[in-house]
Amino acid sequence: MSQLYIILIHSIKIMNRLLVTGGSGFIGQNLLPIIDTGKYEVHCISSKKRTEASDIVWHHCNLMEQRELAKLFQEVQPSHLIHLAWSTEPGQYNLPDNFKWMEAGMNLLKLFQEYGGKRVLLAGSGVEYDWSYGQCSEETTPVSNETLYGACKNLLREYSHAFLKHHKISYAWCRLFFIYGPSENPLRLVPHVITSLLNGETATVRSGDLYRDYLYVKDYADSLLHVMESDFQGVVNIGSGEPNKIEYIANLIGEIIGRNELIKFERPARITNRTVVADTSILNNQIGWKPKMSVKESLVETIEWWKKNL
Repeated sequence: MSQLYIILIHSIKIMNRLLVTGGSGFIGQNLLPIIDTGKYEVHCISSKKRTEASDIVWHHCNLMEQRELAKLFQEVQPSHLIHLAWSTEPGQYNLPDNFKWMEAGMNLLKLFQEYGGKRVLLAGSGVEYDWSYGQCSEETTPVSNETLYGACKNLLREYSHAFLKHHKISYAWCRLFFIYGPSENPLRLVPHVITSLLNGETATVRSGDLYRDYLYVKDYADSLLHVMESDFQGVVNIGSGEPNKIEYIANLIGEIIGRNELIKFERPARITNRTVVADTSILNNQIGWKPKMSVKESLVETIEWWKKNL
C-alpha cells in the first residue's frame, strides 16, 4: 500500500469524525445504532466509564470541566458534532444547573471551531416557544423566557447562531417537542400509564384535556440524523405536526393492554396552553422528513419493551 494511499484514507476518516454528547441518554440510545459507522468514525462523551466492545469510541469526560473537554477535542478533532446532552427532571424547568449546561454548550462550540469543525446539530426544545400561541412556528411564534430551561436554551441558540455564522460553520438547531418510547423516565406520562396498568395499579392522568405533539423516540433519532446529513441551516421544529389529546393517548395504552378501567382522569379547574403543536412545514417540505411509525404502532412497541423491563 503506497504512502499516498494511507494518507488519503487517514484524511477521509478525519473528514468524517462525528462526536456525540448525550449518547447514553434517552434519544442518544436510539440515535447511535442508526449511525453508519462506515461513513463516520463515531466518538461519544459519557460521564461514566464505558468498557463494552463496539464500533463507537467512548470517552469518559465531564462536559462541565473545560480542561477535560479541551483535552478530548485535541485528541478527537471532530468534523461533525451532535450535541444532545442537557439535564432536566420531569416538570423541573427552573433548576440553576441550566446555566451550567448553557455555558458548557458555549465552550463545546468554541472548541469545535478551534479544531476545525464543519457541521453541528444542537438539540433545542419546544419549551423555547410562547405556548399561548398553540401552534409553534420557527418563523412567526415568539420565544418565551418564563422558565430557566427555556431561557438558557434560547440564549445558547442565539449565541450559536452568531458564533457559528461568524466562523462559517454549518449548523442546525432542532427544537424537540414531546417524546416517548422505551427506557423513558418512568415519571413521565406514557411510561407512568404503561407501568401502572401492567402492575394492575391505577394510572392517574391530570392532563387529559390537553393536546400535545408527541413523537416516538426512534422517529426523533431518525429525524435528527436526517437533519444532520442535510444541508439545512437554522432552526427547525422536530415533531409529528399533529396534536394528540392526552386522554386519547392514555386510553389507547389502556386499550392495547386491556386495562382501561384502571385509568383515572382528573380534570383541573383551570386549563392553560390547551394545545401545543409543532409547525413541521420546514421539516416535512424543505428537509423532506416525516414520521415512519403511527402512534399505535409505536405504543405497542413501547409497551412490549416495558413488559420485558419492568
